[in-house]
Amino acid sequence: MSKNLISAALFAAIGITSLSAAAADGKITFTGKISDVSCTIKGGDNTDGGTSNFTVKLPSVSTTALATSGQSAGDTPFSVVVGGNGQTGCTNGKIAKMWFETSTPTVDAAHGGRLKNTATGGASNVLVGLLNKAGATIDLSNNAGGDGSAETIASNTATLKYTAQYYAIGAAGAGDVNTYVNYSVVYN
Repeated sequence: MSKNLISAALFAAIGITSLSAAAADGKITFTGKISDVSCTIKGGDNTDGGTSNFTVKLPSVSTTALATSGQSAGDTPFSVVVGGNGQTGCTNGKIAKMWFETSTPTVDAAHGGRLKNTATGGASNVLVGLLNKAGATIDLSNNAGGDGSAETIASNTATLKYTAQYYAIGAAGAGDVNTYVNYSVVYN
């Protein structure tokens, strides 16, 4: 036998031995689903009506309304309109819900998943929280409560309802508030 053939056989035997020495401790299975539902998304009530990207304008409130940690103020109901008249790809009977992206850099896990104020020189000790349609706080750091505003699509549309509010993590200082969260709409 040639030296190259013996070397290759020895190398293969060592490789097989190394693989069998690294026994598995378990298995992780990943499952998912790709949906063929296609709906447009736009801001509804109390938004600027933008498509996909939209703005909710919170009212101006006094620092006295947010004087101590845990106080909230400026509750602003808003909606997200999924689909619309004649959008046959927005399938009736499917359930539409928001999936808030936990990796959004503004999400503050230390304060119940509320959103950090990113306004330069803005209001201090103020976050923005989201509530689902039942009024429960949505912890955006783990997407808890994202299903709380789910709606069944009917007539090729669904309207998801939320409330945004200021939330104090100490005595609020005056200034602007600006923040955001990334989202996807998922369908079941």
